[in-house]
Amino acid sequence: RFSFHGTVAQHAAECTTTEAGGWCIEMTGRRHVSLANNQSFWLPRHHVGAELAESRAHSHATAAGDTYFFAPPILDGTVRDGAGLVFLAHGLSHSGLDFVAQSDEIPNGKGLPVEVALVDALRSRGHGAVAMSSKAPLGPWRAADDVPRLERVLKHLCQSELWLRGAALYAIGVSNGGTFVQELALLVAAGKCVLELRLVGIGVQVMALKPSRLQAALLDEHIVTRRHPRVAFVHMPRDTRTRAAVASNMAALQRQNVPCRAYACAPRPLDEGFFAREISGLDHALSAAIVKALLATGHVNSTTRELLFDPRMSTWRHALAPLRTQLGEDALVADVSPIAELLNLAFAQHEITAEHINEVMAFLETGCAAGCVATAAAEDPLGVV
Repeated sequence: RFSFHGTVAQHAAECTTTEAGGWCIEMTGRRHVSLANNQSFWLPRHHVGAELAESRAHSHATAAGDTYFFAPPILDGTVRDGAGLVFLAHGLSHSGLDFVAQSDEIPNGKGLPVEVALVDALRSRGHGAVAMSSKAPLGPWRAADDVPRLERVLKHLCQSELWLRGAALYAIGVSNGGTFVQELALLVAAGKCVLELRLVGIGVQVMALKPSRLQAALLDEHIVTRRHPRVAFVHMPRDTRTRAAVASNMAALQRQNVPCRAYACAPRPLDEGFFAREISGLDHALSAAIVKALLATGHVNSTTRELLFDPRMSTWRHALAPLRTQLGEDALVADVSPIAELLNLAFAQHEITAEHINEVMAFLETGCAAGCVATAAAEDPLGVV
C-alpha cells in the first residue's frame, strides 16, 4: 500500500481505474495506482527501494541521435510533493558518463563517486535523474547547440516514462554546466524555450553568471520573472571570485523577486576512512594508507587533517606512487580519477559536490506550490553565503 501527499492531479495520466482503495497493481509493465475517489495515475517502473542495485541508469537515444542516461527514482512508498525529473549538466572536461556506473548496458560508464552520490540522493528523494553530454565532446555547454538537444531528450523520455506527465523539472549544473542551467532558466523566463516539463528550480554549483550578463538579461523586456525558476547556488568560499559572483547574482535575482538561496561548502578533513566511505570497493585499509602517505609527505595538516595545497596544482600523485598496484584501475588522471575528484572535494575550491543536496532540493521543490509564484521577500534575504 502506498500513501500519497500533494495533488494527485499533478501525477495524473490517462488511464483507467481498475481497483479502489489505494492498492498498487501491475498494468502494462508499469505500476498503476487507483484511489477510492476514482482518481488514478502512473508510478515509475523499476524503482521500489529494494530494487536500487537493479535499477541504475539506462541508456537511451532520440531519433536525432541524442544519447542520454536515465535513472528512475527510488520509492519508499510515498509520492513526495515536488517529485519529478532532475537534469544534470556536467562541467568542462567531463561528460554525462560521469553520472552512470559501468555496466553491461553502459560499458564506458565512469561512475565517479560524487556524481553517483548525487544521483542516488536525488533518486532517494523520489526524483528521476537524466544526464547527457554537451554537444562538444568534453567541451563547454552552448545554449544554441544544447538547448534543442535537451528539448528532444525530455520529449523522448516523457513518451516512455508516463509518470512524468505533469511532473516538475529541475536542473543542476556544475561549473560550466551551472552557467548552462542559468542560461536555460533565462530562456524559459523569456518564453524562448519550450520544454516538455515545467522548469521549477535550478541548482548552480561552483559557478555563477557574470553579474553584468545576469543583470542585463533580467531587465530584458521579454523576461517574465514570475516564470523564472527558483535558484540555489552551492559554492566553495575558498574561491573568492565565485563567492562574490554568487552574492551579486543573488542580489540581482532578489530585486526581481526570484527566490534564491546559497549554500557554502567548507574543506573536509581526511580521516582514515574518508576514501572508503566515498569510493565503492575501496576498503578501509587502503583508505588509511592513502591518508598516511599524504600526511607523511606534507600534503595534509597533521592537526586539522585538511589538505594544505590545491590538488590540481600539487604533487600528491608522487606521494601515492608506492600504492599504485593497490589502486588498481585508478591511474590518478585528472577529471577521471575518483581519488583526484575526492581530493578536490576535500580541498573545497572548485568541484562537484553532493553536500547540501537535500537542503537544495527541499528549497527548489517548494517552487511547485502555487505554480512557482513566490517572492524573495519570503526567503532568507542573504541566503547562506
